[in-house]
This record gives sequence, C-alpha cells and structure tokens, in this order.
Amino acid sequence: MMRPSRADIGLSSAAIAFGVGDAFSAHAVSDFGVLPGGLTAEIAAAVVLGLVLLFRRFLPLPITWTVIVGDLLVYAPVALALALFTMAERCRSRWWLWGTVTAATVAHTVAVTCGCAEAAARVASQLLGFVVGPVMAGLFVRTRQELADWTAEQARGEARLQERARIAREMHDVVGHQVTHMVVRAGALEVTADRGPDWVTQEASAIAATGHQALSELHTILGVLGNTTAPRTPQPTLDDLPALVDGSAAAGSPATLTLHGEPAADLPPSAQRAVYRIVQESLTNAVKHAPGAAVRVELEHGPRELRLQITNARPVRPRDTPLPHGGHGLAGMRERIKLLDGTLEAAPTDSGGFTIKATIPLTTAPPTSTPAPHTPTGEGNTPR
Repeated sequence: MMRPSRADIGLSSAAIAFGVGDAFSAHAVSDFGVLPGGLTAEIAAAVVLGLVLLFRRFLPLPITWTVIVGDLLVYAPVALALALFTMAERCRSRWWLWGTVTAATVAHTVAVTCGCAEAAARVASQLLGFVVGPVMAGLFVRTRQELADWTAEQARGEARLQERARIAREMHDVVGHQVTHMVVRAGALEVTADRGPDWVTQEASAIAATGHQALSELHTILGVLGNTTAPRTPQPTLDDLPALVDGSAAAGSPATLTLHGEPAADLPPSAQRAVYRIVQESLTNAVKHAPGAAVRVELEHGPRELRLQITNARPVRPRDTPLPHGGHGLAGMRERIKLLDGTLEAAPTDSGGFTIKATIPLTTAPPTSTPAPHTPTGEGNTPR
C-alpha cells in the first residue's frame, strides 16, 4: 500500500512552499518564463509538483519525469532535486538512470536561462546544486545500503556456518559416543561369546539399548533441523555425569568420578552442558585409543570457575576392533570451551596415558565447601 511517511509529507510541503514563493517572485519581476494564466497557474503548478512528490519513493521514474516536465514549465529546483535524489537511490537500470539525469540537466538549463540572459552565469551552480548534487547523494545512499545488505548477508552466512558446525559437533558428541560403545561391546561379544548365554544376552541387550538411545538422540537433532517447533530432549547436566561414567565403565574402560565442592544452585546450563560433553568425548577417546585403561574424572567447583580434569592410564590391551576417528574430538572440546571464555589443555602423560584439563569461568560465584568425592556404582569401580 502506497502511504507517504511524515518525512514525505514534510519534504512535499517544503517543495510547495518554495514553488509558491518563487512563483510570486517570478511574477513580480518577470525573470523566468511564466505559464499562460499568470500567477494562479504558476501557484497551481507548484502545488501539483509538490503533491506528486508524495509518491516519489513508490514510482521514482514516473514522478521524476513528471517533475522534469514541470521544471520546464515552472522553475521548480527543490522538487527536481528531491525527485532526482530518490530516483538515483532506487532506480536499478543504468540506462534509465543516466538518461533521466541527462534529460533533467537539459530541462533545468533551459528553465534557468529562459527569458533571462544574465541567468546563464548561474547555470553551473544551479546544475551542481539541484541536479548533480542530489544524484550523487542518492547514489551514495544506495551504495551504502547495498553494502549494509551485503554485510548482513555475510553475517547470516557466517551464522549458518557456525550453526552447521555446532550441529555437527553435537552429532559427533552424542552419536559418536554411543556408536563407539556399541562397536566395542560388539567386538567383545564376538571374542568372548564362550562366557555363557546369560552374559551374551546381557551384552546384546546393552548394545540394543545403546543403539536405541543413539537413534533417539539423532532423531531429535534431525527433527529440530527440519522443524523449529519440534520437541527437544532435555540437555545433559552435571547430574547426568555419574550415569555417563558408569556407562563408559561398562564398555570396558573402568572409570571413577570425583566431585569437589558444592555446585551453585544457579550454575549456567551452558557450563554444565560443556562439562558433560567434554567428559563424554574424553571417555569415548579412552575407549577408542586406550582399551581397558582406567579413567579418572575430577570436577572441582571453585568460587569463580569450574575445573575439570580427565586422565586415562596407558592401554592395557590392544584394540579388539579397529575404530575410525575423524580427529574432531579435541577441536570440538576447544570450541566449546572457547565459547565460554575458558581454557583447555590436552597432552600425554609421562606414564603413557593422556590427560585433559579444562577451566570454565562462571558468571556467578558459587559457594565452596570441603571436597566431597563421589565414586559411581556398577562396573566402574572395578577394572575389566
């Protein structure tokens, strides 16, 4: 719907006021050409030209050509400047743009010099002020807007790339962990099937449950990609760490979890999720690269930061089944920590194991207390 703004109305009123004032001046001294009909015709023409400017943003080319014709009949520099500015800002055709500018130059030159030889000396300043200046200003505004649009599009593209990387990282952490456990357990089932039918049934059930969980989490991720209103599963928190460590122990890497300090009641969910994912990826790497090695997970709640350390011993046996790896685990950890303004260090130990240390700053200062170690129940207590 073509509805003029307040700025349109104000500029149109200014053009009408200038046109009417100039009509009185021109009629008094007979300096410029006057329409047949005298002062009344000139005032009417000035009002019409001012009114058509209300729609210059919606019909820039037709309005500009209307004003050019009007400028030939009645000296209307303000109306011409406004029309040319808007046309230069909005016209996307190079031929129409410069053709219109040429026509406006010729028409305004005729309007300035008609009936007054002395006015020829003012042609250059008139063209610069009412033709060239407005056109250059319109082109500048258009170029600046195009640059702003391009910058915004680049930002949206960067945001899409970051979101793709985040989703890939989530899929790597969530699905990779479960699939690694399935492969390890399936390999163990293959080489130790003589342990009895009950044990085989137990391991097969565990593999099926792990696969079901992996499919469920993958379905959730893909569902969110296709539908922003899709229900999302709860994000992991620090309360889920014991079960995560126990699950890793059941997959063949005996693990222990020790918690120091009392977690704050308002611990940021992003920090909790980052700790969970880093522990998850570290346990997956231990299962892949250090079969049977003991893993020690320590989490300390400091007054202004969380300090996490995961250390696995050297492998105690060769891998039963070769496991592919993409080399994105540590990169994903560093990216998570970087988003929280934390630090992460990863390095081999002198005894042949591997350790990861992460520090996550907190926006609030949780209270501290005496260390409260926690050791998960189940198979994580005893090496396999």
